[in-house]
Amino acid sequence: MQFQIQNQQLENVIIQKQNYLAQKQDIEDAIKELENDGEVYKIVGPILIKSETEKLKGELEERKDDTNMKIKTMEKNEKKLREMVEISRAKLQEILPTLQTQQSEEN
Repeated sequence: MQFQIQNQQLENVIIQKQNYLAQKQDIEDAIKELENDGEVYKIVGPILIKSETEKLKGELEERKDDTNMKIKTMEKNEKKLREMVEISRAKLQEILPTLQTQQSEEN
């Protein structure tokens, strides 16, 4: 039971990390687009507002930094959960022969 819960938690962490990685890529793409000359707009709620390129670039860099911190946190959680899953797997492999022997004796 604990093994299944740990596996599910690991899957959730991996999915969250993938989402953050996709967000980071989107932010990096937006920053690259800001290198082009021209007017820039920012979405605020349901409307677009004209914005200054440098200000918007700064906001995107800040979001990228926040996303990087979240990715690092997810990587730490993933590593910890992988270790826990491996420990649980090893324990299960240790007791499995005993359980199989007991089951054979009952039959």
